Amino acid sequence: MKKQNIRLIHDELPPFGYRQANRSTGMIIELLEAILTPTNIYANYINVAMQTIQDALEHHKADGLAFLAVTPERRQHFQFSQPLVNTGGGLFVPADTELSSDPDWLAGKAIATPSGGPLIGYLRHRYPSVTISPVNDYSDALKAVIEGHAIAAALNVHAGQITAHRIYPGQFVCLDKFICSVDLAVAVIHGKHFQLIETVNRGLVRLHTTGEYDQIISRWQRNNTFDSFLSHP
Repeated sequence: MKKQNIRLIHDELPPFGYRQANRSTGMIIELLEAILTPTNIYANYINVAMQTIQDALEHHKADGLAFLAVTPERRQHFQFSQPLVNTGGGLFVPADTELSSDPDWLAGKAIATPSGGPLIGYLRHRYPSVTISPVNDYSDALKAVIEGHAIAAALNVHAGQITAHRIYPGQFVCLDKFICSVDLAVAVIHGKHFQLIETVNRGLVRLHTTGEYDQIISRWQRNNTFDSFLSHP
């Protein structure tokens, strides 16, 4: 059976997908390898900056995304597989923050979040009185809080914990775990590479049936510093 090479891009989002020792690794990368290995599809993973993902697809530098947060806005442009994992967004604040019982304690304040991420629309809906400060990436969002430009950083809870621990150990806490639930799934532009989506969906069924899905998720939860509140789709 002739192998079909496909290029899948992903941003730096540990533990789901990231670059290590000059290769892509991560929870979702391992899931995709387990899904694709028995098929005729061979994936080449390309790590790119979050804000360049759309450009990479539009200029045919990649065939799809290894994972992307599913939002109503993105469904207009992308076809998604079934969810690979369900995660969520959280608010990261300095560990010494004096929290208020007032539900409007964020009113009039700024929240930093990556401009290419999925949380801007949610923040506008849930916190209409806050100022959203778009930044390039997770490190910039946390830096904005450290420097006093924002009161909190809105980030993926798992990737946020790992990034905060790496850059600012002990200086951040994540409030209330999830402020919203987010599915991560393989994505392609509508009308292109739909066979990949079908293959991933069939492979997910197989992994769930054999128990391999649970084994991969459990292994990554044991081996990482984030809390084990990742839920299965």
